[in-house]
Amino acid sequence: MPFGGMHSSLFTRELSLPEFFALSWELFKKIYPVLTLVGIILLFPIFLLGELYPELPAAVSALITLTEAVATAVFTLGAYCAVHNALHQQETTLGEAFAFGMARLGKALWTLALYVLIVAFLSIFFLVPGVIWGVYYNFALFVVAQDGIWGYPALKKSKAVIIQVNTFSFIFCLP
Repeated sequence: MPFGGMHSSLFTRELSLPEFFALSWELFKKIYPVLTLVGIILLFPIFLLGELYPELPAAVSALITLTEAVATAVFTLGAYCAVHNALHQQETTLGEAFAFGMARLGKALWTLALYVLIVAFLSIFFLVPGVIWGVYYNFALFVVAQDGIWGYPALKKSKAVIIQVNTFSFIFCLP
């Protein structure tokens, strides 16, 4: 199944702008409660702690950064689960989204670590290739969520998706 295959029914014909917004709004209404709860429970306290105490020791700051990465990965994977289920006319509970995120957390963290190493290495020596490869690998977590592949194969598939979709999408993925 090609990346985004579950969305193929939305792309079999051109949608008018009002149709596109109507479908987007319906999808948003279905997944909003889950995304909001996951964001409030996982992300907000961690970000707030980092903002309230910016002069923490380096070890504590590193721990907060690692916790942010874990929470962001779980949130992204949980959001994928909610969107996927909403597209298939299924409800998603907070527990289901969290369980989906936790089940793939190890794979997601390994993929993120590899992403950071590659992009940091390229950015240190050559800034422009670092930005380009950062954009190529931007969909890696979604590949982990959808296909269950991880590490370098997920990064390769993310790059293939960016190239396959079109160059215009490249602009919208800039960090």
